[in-house]
Amino acid sequence: MSADRELSDDMAAWPRDPFALLGVSHRADEREARRAYIKLIRRFKPEHAPDHFQRIREAFEYVQRQLEVRQKYGWYSDDDEDSDDEDASAASLATEDFTESEPAALGGDDPLSERPSIGSNAGENEAEAAEATVEGRRHSRSRSQVFAAVLADPCEEIWQQAIAGHEQDAYARLVSLVGQGHEVAAASIRAYWLLSLFPNLDEQRVPCDWLATALRASRLSGPAAELYRREMTANRDEAMSERCRSLLETPSDTGALVDLLEARWRALSFLQRGDLIAGDLPVVRRRMTLDDDETWARLLLMAIDHLAWFTNEASTRNAFEHCLAELDQLAHLHVRFGEELDRLDLLTEMSGAWRRAQVLIDVPLLWSGIAPLFWTQEFDSVRPMLLPVLKEISDRPTESLAT
Repeated sequence: MSADRELSDDMAAWPRDPFALLGVSHRADEREARRAYIKLIRRFKPEHAPDHFQRIREAFEYVQRQLEVRQKYGWYSDDDEDSDDEDASAASLATEDFTESEPAALGGDDPLSERPSIGSNAGENEAEAAEATVEGRRHSRSRSQVFAAVLADPCEEIWQQAIAGHEQDAYARLVSLVGQGHEVAAASIRAYWLLSLFPNLDEQRVPCDWLATALRASRLSGPAAELYRREMTANRDEAMSERCRSLLETPSDTGALVDLLEARWRALSFLQRGDLIAGDLPVVRRRMTLDDDETWARLLLMAIDHLAWFTNEASTRNAFEHCLAELDQLAHLHVRFGEELDRLDLLTEMSGAWRRAQVLIDVPLLWSGIAPLFWTQEFDSVRPMLLPVLKEISDRPTESLAT
């Protein structure tokens, strides 16, 4: 790899590997990396090229962390050859280094150097030697994988500390890492898991606080998004929290915002909090661009799915009617949304009949409450509530038919 290779002004053409971006070898030392960094920021100054400068700064900080881990664990020996692959990641290089190098570099013995002795027990010795060889290779591979993970993810070392039984110290280090602005998303997810397993580690926070931090750092995407969706499924009250509502204002891709809204609105609908769904609409509307009317139409349809069942309240009814009016204004999308609009007609008819039935017929509370859930929730979450209804119908068929 040439250290003199110049970066173009087009950031899209820059290498993804931080070492290659700086123009240094994966075996470079801290002084060489800093020298390359200074050379680059003299060209891409923050006042003239802030985005370029930020990218270079992030690459340098990443390289610094890898060099610290390398020094701590004695990663490369002095006589290692330089790599010519500019796009190889540090983790893959580390894995190759450890799987192909002598296990003595890890502080162990080379299992391949052991040879079976020749004698009356030669067969047993051969079997024992073969078993030792396989075990040695497995041990070498597992250790190399751990060290490769440490190099690729600075949080991995802290996680290994927690696994070793020092969860309090590991948690404190994760909190510090997030406070310093390093690896915020990854460190926050690790802190979430530690606090979930050991709630006494932090009296000021709950696990979802860390997921919210990770979501803000990752623009509502990544592993934190799926974990948070599962949290709202398991504990629907989380959807009512200010923590959840504030995430709607986090800068993100539109798709990530839609995914968050889908999980939040489903939970709020289950809790019969149509007012909170209605309150989200102005916030979301501000996030939509003028040329993003298709996504906005999908969000309107999703909101209508839930609001249609809560129109007894004035604020929710107004929001529902406003959504219908806005959807009518998007006439140029009606052909594309033909199936969804047919479904909307069915929803309007069903929700209207459901409200009239509640007024005209003495419908058991359990029955009336379950009807909207079939439209708004996944069946797995409705099934436990459906079974008692079916049992009551089977136990009292005549009365049930009369109802």
